[in-house]
Amino acid sequence: MKFEHYHFDEVESTQIEAKKKLNESAKVPFLITADMQTKGIATKGKSWAGERGNLFATFVFQSDKDFDFLPLTSAKIMKDVVFDEFDVALELKAPNDLLFNGKKCCGILLEKITFHEKLCYLIGIGFNCFKAPFLKDVKATFISCDPNTLINNWVKRALKIINA
Repeated sequence: MKFEHYHFDEVESTQIEAKKKLNESAKVPFLITADMQTKGIATKGKSWAGERGNLFATFVFQSDKDFDFLPLTSAKIMKDVVFDEFDVALELKAPNDLLFNGKKCCGILLEKITFHEKLCYLIGIGFNCFKAPFLKDVKATFISCDPNTLINNWVKRALKIINA
């Protein structure tokens, strides 16, 4: 399955940019990435803080299937990509976080929205690749890795599940 990739230097949030692209009638599926986001969105109304150069991405697709399992599956896919590509073992904190040595390095957000009478899934991924943000309530860390390698391999694997 082919998809468009929109990359930005800086955005408020890749989730917000994905919704803007949907409103502009972008062809689905598509991927949004950014070098920096200033108002990242996390689960339960929290924000996702990050540093420039980390992975900030949202992948959007449409389906009539039920994909409520995607936060956990997306995290498992990313865990496998990190191990296969960078030989680093992460632990899964269900349903949507990845930890390294007990500290958070990745968060995944799934949003379902109806757009033009079709169900759209927005999978947001934040991964600390170069620097961990200082967070008051969460111990964070980073894994030195290439964000493009991460997201490209994650999308390839995710598409196999989406298209199954």
